[in-house]
Amino acid sequence: MKENKNSEVIKYILENYNVQSTNDIADVLKDIFNNTIQTMMNVELGTAMGYSNCLN
Repeated sequence: MKENKNSEVIKYILENYNVQSTNDIADVLKDIFNNTIQTMMNVELGTAMGYSNCLN
């Protein structure tokens, strides 16, 4: 099942980003991780402040 998830991620990246080089791949990963980390920080801050639903 993990292999299937990896294939889905790779397919998404190839369909949504113009990957031509290893630098492009690095940029894609930065973009994905920046968004992930920002969301995690927002949820953590919202939880600390007592908001019940921080993902909206």
